[in-house]
Amino acid sequence: MSRPANHGSRPTCRPDRLTFGLREQDYVQLAIVALPAGIDPDALKVRLYDNYHIEVPVTEHLGQAFLRISVQGYNIQSDLDALVNAVVALISPES
Repeated sequence: MSRPANHGSRPTCRPDRLTFGLREQDYVQLAIVALPAGIDPDALKVRLYDNYHIEVPVTEHLGQAFLRISVQGYNIQSDLDALVNAVVALISPES
């Protein structure tokens, strides 16, 4: 199991509520990101997996495509960076 990116920090509050210097609003497990108009959600999902080995839900609601990001305890910053870089590369006009 990977450790938080800031694993060298010391807890800043009671041991039963460790924060490692993060504020409550810094803890976000789930996010929905609206994608630009014209994105095919099924094609993006396939390309993310085939080209980058990234599996993430890409959905559509009322004609708007969304990316659902769910961060778990085993994810590290480089996982999120890889997702952002892959999505940017795939939705850019040159792709």
